[in-house]
This record gives sequence, structure tokens and C-alpha cells, in this order.
Amino acid sequence: MSISKRGVLLPVLAVFASSAVTAESSDPMKPPAHLISNVASEHVAAGSIELQMILISKNRKVAVINDKMMREGDVKNGITLISINKHKVSVKRQGKVIDLKLKSVKTKKGLAK
Repeated sequence: MSISKRGVLLPVLAVFASSAVTAESSDPMKPPAHLISNVASEHVAAGSIELQMILISKNRKVAVINDKMMREGDVKNGITLISINKHKVSVKRQGKVIDLKLKSVKTKKGLAK
């Protein structure tokens, strides 16, 4: 390969390589990080704690509370996640234990629980 072909090929490869890395690291459906952290701070500042999702699999238990993914024992924004069950989680904030349940969601077949 001649020097002139390498001079053109290398910048082109660099562009494709950088766009591939960017595509892997960015999720088009995920809000920008600065918006997520602000939303969570507003929830906590306002005093509300919102359980958004529970995921229980063979190897892990995860809950999303105020836009933050948490596991049992995690502490985020003054909220300690005590336990995760199928339909509820228990958290502790300011010394008080609070049980949070998932909200019912309407589907085409009725209410999902």
C-alpha cells in the first residue's frame, strides 16, 4: 500500500472506530445523566420515594427507586434499601422503615400487578 493510500485510509478508519465506541456507550433511550441525577434529587428533596421497578432473578435482586438502581443494603440519597420482595421493597429513611409497593399498570387485558 502506498503512503498516499495510507494517509487517506487511516483517518477514515479512525472515524469509524470512534463512532463505533460512541454507539456502544450511548443508549438513545436513556436521558442525559445530568437530568437523571436532578430528578432523583428533586424526589428526595420533596420527600417522596418512588418505587419504579423490581427485578428478581436467580442471581440478583434489584429495585429502581427515584431513578436509581439499588440492591439490598445500598444507601443512596439518604435512603437505605433493606429488602426486596416480589411486589414490594422496604427502605429506611431518617430512622423510619417504609414499605413501597409497585403501582398497578393498565394493560390491554386490564390491570397488571
